Amino acid sequence: MPDEILIRFSVKDDGSPVIEKVNQKLKETTKASKSLVPGMENAAQSLAGVASENAALIGTLVAVGAAIKSVIDEGIKYAMTVDEMARAGGTSAEEASRMIQVLDDYEISAQDAMAATRALTKNGLAPNIETLAKLSDQYIALNTVEEKNKFIIENLGGRGLAWAKALEQGSAALLEQAAAVDKNLILTQKQVQQAEAARLALDNWNDSIQAVKTSLAMDMLPALTKVVN
Repeated sequence: MPDEILIRFSVKDDGSPVIEKVNQKLKETTKASKSLVPGMENAAQSLAGVASENAALIGTLVAVGAAIKSVIDEGIKYAMTVDEMARAGGTSAEEASRMIQVLDDYEISAQDAMAATRALTKNGLAPNIETLAKLSDQYIALNTVEEKNKFIIENLGGRGLAWAKALEQGSAALLEQAAAVDKNLILTQKQVQQAEAARLALDNWNDSIQAVKTSLAMDMLPALTKVVN
């Protein structure tokens, strides 16, 4: 029976070394999976018995992959959004993170945030929370709904209740809200780079999983045919 595979992953660390270690372990698991074949070749042993006795091994192939995917998918997705927004606006990962989190509180999507980044950059404005705060004060000073809607479209590339709610807060409130963002949600450039490294390692992980499944299937098929026949 193969050794138990234990995975410990911290979102504060680069996940790629962990994944690479598990990839190596999977290679060992591939060898261990061949031990299933003799059991199936024994006509006295039922298919149910094989599955039961090797449940840990088979479960490892499924559970480990699911655990890794669950842990890092969300973090990688967020980091890629931060990176895309930072690149589009020429700002730091920290500034992009803070902007995303403040906008998220008003249900402004990442897509709308990206549109705002492009609009602000086009207008020669830095796409950060300080700029949004200044725009908020300007927005509040307008008198009519028509003026406010035009202001949102021209400066933020969008429209709608979500943007209106954000701009109605005033600069002091928005800056205070930005300062209160959980520090764990403020990514550094190094963390963004680590997320990209983990994404690439995950691609290798998926290849390893597929290789194990294919190897296991190819080894089991001939024995399965003998048992069925």
